[in-house]
Amino acid sequence: MSSSLIEAGTPVDDKTLQDLSPHYTPQHSRIHALDVIKGFAILAGLFVSIYTWGGFSKGMQYQLFQLHKGGSFYSWFLANVLLEDKMRSLIALAFGAGSILLLVRSHPGSRFQNQELLVRRNFFLLLLGIINGIIFLWPLDILYGLGVTGIFFFSFVRMGSRGLFITALVLMLIGCGKIYWHYNDDQKAYSKFLLVEKKEKLIKADSAKLKDSLKTGKKTTDTLTWKQKEEKEAWEGISKKYKWEAKNDSGQIKALQDGRYAKVYENRLSTTQQRESFWFYQFGFWQFASLLILGMALFKIGFFNGRFSSAQYLLIFAICLLAGLLLGWLRMHLLMLSLKDYTKYVKINHIPNDMFRPAEMFLLAMAYASLLVFFVKKAWLSGVTGLLACTGRMALSNYFLQSILMGIIFYGYGMGYYARLPLKLLYFVALEVTIVQLVFSAFWLRYFHMGPLEWVLMSLSKGRRQPFVKSPDEPATTTPELQTI
Repeated sequence: MSSSLIEAGTPVDDKTLQDLSPHYTPQHSRIHALDVIKGFAILAGLFVSIYTWGGFSKGMQYQLFQLHKGGSFYSWFLANVLLEDKMRSLIALAFGAGSILLLVRSHPGSRFQNQELLVRRNFFLLLLGIINGIIFLWPLDILYGLGVTGIFFFSFVRMGSRGLFITALVLMLIGCGKIYWHYNDDQKAYSKFLLVEKKEKLIKADSAKLKDSLKTGKKTTDTLTWKQKEEKEAWEGISKKYKWEAKNDSGQIKALQDGRYAKVYENRLSTTQQRESFWFYQFGFWQFASLLILGMALFKIGFFNGRFSSAQYLLIFAICLLAGLLLGWLRMHLLMLSLKDYTKYVKINHIPNDMFRPAEMFLLAMAYASLLVFFVKKAWLSGVTGLLACTGRMALSNYFLQSILMGIIFYGYGMGYYARLPLKLLYFVALEVTIVQLVFSAFWLRYFHMGPLEWVLMSLSKGRRQPFVKSPDEPATTTPELQTI
C-alpha cells in the first residue's frame, strides 16, 4: 500500500473490523485520497453552483445552449457535461466510504457506540443542511440528502463488496426509471390533450348546427367539460417547460437584488422546500443512495487506499470517462430537441432527455475518483494534492463558507450582484473563492485539528466537547476525526 495514500498509524487487530473492511485503515490515520476527492469536489462544484448563486437561470442557460456558439456557450457546455451533478456525486462517493471508516474505528471521547454515533452524525448533518438551505439561503444544498440516505443505508456496510456493487447498480437503474416514469406523466398528459383537441375539432365542425339551434330556440351543451379544460391547460403548461422569456425571471431577479434579507428568504424558501421534498424523494434519494453504496463498495476493495496499480486506475478512468461523456452527449442532444419543440419531442421520443443522467453521474464519479487516486499515488503532485486534502478535511466548513460568501456577493442584503455579472465574471468569482479556500484551509489546519463546523458536528455527535486547538509542541500529524462530507 502506498505510503502517500495513507498516513502512518497503528492498525487495529480485530476480526470483526476486518470483516467489515478487508482493506482496513490504521486507527490513527486518514485516507489521503478521500480528502483529496472531497476537496476537489467542493471547489470544482462551485463552478456550476455559481449559476444559481449568480442568477444565470435555467432559462438563460437554455437560451445560451440554443445559440450554440461563442466562448460562453462552450464553457457552459463543458461545465454542464463535466461538472454539473458530478461533484455532488463525488461527495456522495466519499461520504459512503467515510461511513465505513467511521464504523470500523474506535472513537475515544464518544459517549455512544459506533452505530449510534453514525446515526447521530447523519441526523446533525441533516439539520445543518436545513440551516444551509433556510438560513444561508442555498436552495441546492446536498447535506440534507446525505444525512437522510446515510441514516437509511448505514446498515448496508455489512454486505460484501459484490453485493454492494449490485445494490449500487440497482439503485442507479431505479433512479433512471424514476426519471422515465416522470416523463411518462408528460406523455399521458399529451395523450389526454390530443383527445381534448379532437373534441374541440368536432365542436368546431358542428358550429353550423349550433347556429341553427339558436335560430330554432334549441340549446346545446356540446362544449368542453371542466375536466377537459383542465387537461388542456395542464398540457399547455407542460409544453412550455423549456420556453423562456425575460419576464419569467424578472420577479426573482428583483426579489434577490432587493436589499432586505426577508425578501430574499421569501423567494428562496419555496425553491428550497421543493428541492428537499418533491425533487429529493422523487429523484435525489436514488442518486445519493446509489453513489453512497458505490463508495462503500470501493472502500471495501481497497480502491481509495491505492490497492490497484497506476495503470489500472488510468484504465478505469478512461473507460468510465468515455462511457460517461457519451451519455452526456446524448443528454445534451436530446435536450436540444426538447428545447426546439417539446410537444414534437414527446410525440416522437419514448425516453426523456435526461433519463440516463444517474448513469452519467455514476460513471463520471468513478472516472474522477480513479484519476484523483492516480494523482495521489504520484509524489510529483504532492503539493497540489496536499492543498486539496486540506480543503477536503474541512469540506463541511468550506461548503458553508461558500454559502456565506456567495450570499454576501450576490444577494441584495450584501453586494447585490445577482443577475448582474456575465458568465465569464461568474467563473472569475468562483476562481477567486477557490483560491481563498485553498489558502484558508492550509493556514487553518496549522493551528487547529479540524474545521470549525467539523468540530461542531463532531462534538454534537459524540455528546462531548472535542479537542480543537493544537498545542504548540504537538507534532504535525493528522489526527483522526469524525468523517463528515
